[in-house]
Amino acid sequence: MSNLLKSTFSEKETIQLNKKRVLFAFASLILFTLISGLLCDPNNSECMRNMGSIHLIFLLLHAIFCGMLYKSISKNITISFLMAILIIVLSWFAFGIGTVLLTVYIIVKANTKLKTIE
Repeated sequence: MSNLLKSTFSEKETIQLNKKRVLFAFASLILFTLISGLLCDPNNSECMRNMGSIHLIFLLLHAIFCGMLYKSISKNITISFLMAILIIVLSWFAFGIGTVLLTVYIIVKANTKLKTIE
């Protein structure tokens, strides 16, 4: 039964796959923020609510992928969960600069881990 739950990917492949997910989710979050800022009228409250909801979905997706990447790096589920929550909390401060910095930190840590595996 335990063999069914194990991943068929190696540790290196798992980190690379999760890194691609994080970069895709982060790029989607940035692009959506820029596009919604251009398309949505600030005076239209319904448009702002809809864009805010979609932005939250992208943010949650990004946080989940960052948590998955950190778990594949550190093998600690508690810290990876805290990283995902930290990304969500930091998105509300200073226009999301905390999210950007934490994402860059996780990507750099993943690259360092990949170099030690090779």
